[in-house]
Amino acid sequence: MIQIKNAYQYLIYFGFILVFCLVLNPFVFLGRGTFIIESIIVAVAIFSLKLAIEFVFKKMWVDTKSELTLILPFALSPIIIGVISYFVFLSDSTNFFIYITTFVIIAFIPIITVFLNNLFVDLSNKIVLIGEQGSEINEGPLLKMSNDAGKSIFEVQLNKVICYEANDNYVLTYFFDSNDTISKSMERISLKKIENEVDALSSDFCRVHKSFLVNKGFITDINGKSQSYKLKLKSFHKEVPVSRNFDINQLN
Repeated sequence: MIQIKNAYQYLIYFGFILVFCLVLNPFVFLGRGTFIIESIIVAVAIFSLKLAIEFVFKKMWVDTKSELTLILPFALSPIIIGVISYFVFLSDSTNFFIYITTFVIIAFIPIITVFLNNLFVDLSNKIVLIGEQGSEINEGPLLKMSNDAGKSIFEVQLNKVICYEANDNYVLTYFFDSNDTISKSMERISLKKIENEVDALSSDFCRVHKSFLVNKGFITDINGKSQSYKLKLKSFHKEVPVSRNFDINQLN
């Protein structure tokens, strides 16, 4: 049974066949008159045979989404009906190939349409995939933190992290959430372990103090004098101290 969503496609195809048979009447090539009724019969026969071929494919569990099974009904039905109608209406004519050419054209145009449609869909899907991959790249690497038992405890996009702050046996992660507001997460993990994992994914972070691992991309200002520097970070509520033995040039 024809689904409603496909009804318009079938209607357009039938209209194409009917108009083509009436406007470019295959019988005209033979100088035998217009044969309007015969052309209408031929159009209905082509359409009906196409539906029959599709039905057989479905019953045979053929992959009806493949290009071959999409094209075959368009290709076979006009040519088969063309041969049959020739022997029914024009068996005394010797211009068989001229007559069949019309039906080859009827088969050819929908095939080209199917091919171009599939090509367009493939290109569209590739463009979407490239866009998604580009979006993932722009989001930056994902850091998945796990405890000593190997259980995942927190994950965050590194380019959203402002800094990590050690607090006894815990680490505070300050980051921008999906609404671009600062959020904070606390996990029982060492700052050294996070530093090692971050260094393996990004070169944007520096351990400026025993208690702070900062994202250089969020540094807005460096205050103080030699051996007593403090960093201002974007939207961060306090200044970050810098260890005396840290080379401040690493932040340039």
